[in-house]
Amino acid sequence: MLSTAAYLARLGSAVVSALAAVLMAVLLACPLRRVDSDEVDKLQREMLEYIRIHYREHITLTDVAKQFHLSPKYFSRYFREHFHLTFTAYLEHLRMDCARKLLETTDVSVTEVAEQCGFSSVSFFIRSFNRVNGCSPLKWRQFH
Repeated sequence: MLSTAAYLARLGSAVVSALAAVLMAVLLACPLRRVDSDEVDKLQREMLEYIRIHYREHITLTDVAKQFHLSPKYFSRYFREHFHLTFTAYLEHLRMDCARKLLETTDVSVTEVAEQCGFSSVSFFIRSFNRVNGCSPLKWRQFH
């Protein structure tokens, strides 16, 4: 005669086995769609292209996530995992490249550079520029 504990252990094991068999049958009946690596590459290219086109505008992570029908949280994680930097860091990189090029090739004011490159305010632009480049926008212009 089995003890109660042994009986419950056998019963539990049988239930788990039965559930596993049912789950396996369901999974085999409904094949999963394989995601083609070309589709992933296309999505990544489209994301980067969209950001490159719109970085001079006031865009947010939420805006871009909506564009690709993703939640902001998922888009943020996806971007970081696939591009190895955050959306904000990439956006700042594009805007800083734009600012450096304008400072080197034009005589437009620092305010105009900030506006043309998508920064929300001149003071934020100057602080960000100092942090990233180690000098003010005017000093950058003088030395380049």
